[in-house]
Amino acid sequence: EFTAVTLFIFLLFLLAQIAVDLGYSLRNRVVITLAVGCMLLLVPAISMPGILAALIVLVLGFWRSNRGLMGLASVFLIFYFWAYYYSLEWTLLIKSLVLMGSGVTLLVLRYFVVRFTAKTGDEL
Repeated sequence: EFTAVTLFIFLLFLLAQIAVDLGYSLRNRVVITLAVGCMLLLVPAISMPGILAALIVLVLGFWRSNRGLMGLASVFLIFYFWAYYYSLEWTLLIKSLVLMGSGVTLLVLRYFVVRFTAKTGDEL
């Protein structure tokens, strides 16, 4: 738990630094949405802190436009999500419903992000 909370605080600090570096206000809706998304990732990261570590490396790779770092972090992020899914002690029916629900949630989230950025002209 300590590791997950420490990595979570570091991730929020990193996102704040990137937002300031890109000229965004910390009260910008995009920055607030990213912070809320990070808070949602804290739930699985309590038992698997590697998810946050891989996400931190992925964010650093995007920020610095390093494709090798992004590829490596993506592989580890997929591995940690797979390991988290495998470690859940749920039935296959419940796991499939969670996967479908998370897919629909991500599609809806993408719709709102694209719609919001198209209106304001902001780039992600």
